[in-house]
Amino acid sequence: MKRYRFKEIINTDSFVPALTKGVKDVELIIDELNMIPINKVGVSFLDVMENKNVLGKLYYYLNNSRVSLAIKLFFLEDKLIFLNYPFLKGRIFDYIIRKRLLKNNRLCLIVHDIYSLQTDKIEKSALKKEINIFNCADRIIFHNETMISFLINHGLKNKKCLSIDLFDYIIDDDIFEKYIDLSFEQLASELGISTHLVMLKFNNLSNDKKKELEEIYINNYSLFNSI
Repeated sequence: MKRYRFKEIINTDSFVPALTKGVKDVELIIDELNMIPINKVGVSFLDVMENKNVLGKLYYYLNNSRVSLAIKLFFLEDKLIFLNYPFLKGRIFDYIIRKRLLKNNRLCLIVHDIYSLQTDKIEKSALKKEINIFNCADRIIFHNETMISFLINHGLKNKKCLSIDLFDYIIDDDIFEKYIDLSFEQLASELGISTHLVMLKFNNLSNDKKKELEEIYINNYSLFNSI
């Protein structure tokens, strides 16, 4: 059976890196699996999130390419499709995904967040809606077994659940050249990640590459080797 994907084409680097980093990393990995994209144009509310101009938002969603995509998704059937969750496509596209794409196709979801669990007090009605989506999916990749057990106790019936346990965090090999004037701590702050991840990336570079960078990062390099 052919495998398809809803390709995430996010046109913003996002004012909050955590909103897009995980999705972008997943997309890089899926690129290697030769899945067939069902879309050629990106659809993400993140692209218009900061746009307070209503006409601008309407233009984004109602241009010809996205209208054509909405119609295609509405009638698409019998496909195995990989999709990131939450969908974050805007009300119209999220509705089509929930009411048509999810019910007429086999969807494999990788879960980045469960919105109903992000507050101190669980919103039971919101959690039920999200679990209903999971129950309609063909299979789901969750964070860990603890999350799966919690959801089962709250109504998850889907047996095809996998645990990813630890998300990849992809850092380009040339990241140190791009930020040549920054220390490890400053680079970590710029990327919004732990300094340890930056140091781990540095330690996994080839010896030749580390030698090239050693003089620039001599203090950090010495610190790393002392750990």
